Amino acid sequence: MKTYSQKIPLWAPYVETFEVKGKNIHIKYKGGEVTCNPAKLLSIMIYGDSPPLAPSTLEFTARHKIPIIIHRRNLTNTVWITASNRADGNDLLSQQLVKRSDLRIKKYIARQILNAKFNSMAWLIVPPAKKLSRTMTIQELRNHEALHSQRYWSAYFKKLGHSAFMRRGKNPASNALNAMSKFLIGIFLRWIHYHHLSPFHGFLHETTDYPALAFDLIEPYRAIIDNIVFDLSDTHTNED
Repeated sequence: MKTYSQKIPLWAPYVETFEVKGKNIHIKYKGGEVTCNPAKLLSIMIYGDSPPLAPSTLEFTARHKIPIIIHRRNLTNTVWITASNRADGNDLLSQQLVKRSDLRIKKYIARQILNAKFNSMAWLIVPPAKKLSRTMTIQELRNHEALHSQRYWSAYFKKLGHSAFMRRGKNPASNALNAMSKFLIGIFLRWIHYHHLSPFHGFLHETTDYPALAFDLIEPYRAIIDNIVFDLSDTHTNED
């Protein structure tokens, strides 16, 4: 059993018991248990199955201003149980929105995301010769990424031995890539909610009803997934 003294956001997967013991919060979850001083907790995220929460427990966490965040697999939105609005201008969510509203910072972060993505694609094709300029708009950056991705997928399926396949088409390779991407998106969603950020306010991807920030964060890791699927395939023949 671990007892934490440093203020932390707590993530508890598949909770079995969630109760107040004396002046502390005690949680038993799949794989272990933890006891925390409420004064040291920033929030509590419950992932997966969980027991009913007793009113006395909710009153205790509300009194100590500890939000409880409930998240389930494949769900973009989370359930927040909180006594009051935590935002004070210095919290991470406010900072995310403030930074995102600064176009210079927004474009800088978008460029860093794409540079990391292009470098991860280097296992198959070299990064674009044209450097990402500070003067490029977000849309121009996205267009630049789309052209490079077109080259990448053409080389990918050719090397796999299926030149007729398309990334957005229905084929075994794309099905495997989609499944692994969804799994990774779920991990990033939990990370985003765990740190009290908005999944809908990205820097490279436009804000819509999908988790734009999660799609931002996954970009540098997509090529790792692609490489794994490629290595697991027993059909690639390399058409070069």
